[in-house]
Amino acid sequence: MTTVSHSPLPRKPTRMTVSHS
Repeated sequence: MTTVSHSPLPRKPTRMTVSHS
């Protein structure tokens, strides 16, 4: 969770990004 959230991803992983965003 923290890895993806902190990673500058183009909002692809709607599983972790959505949680953080």
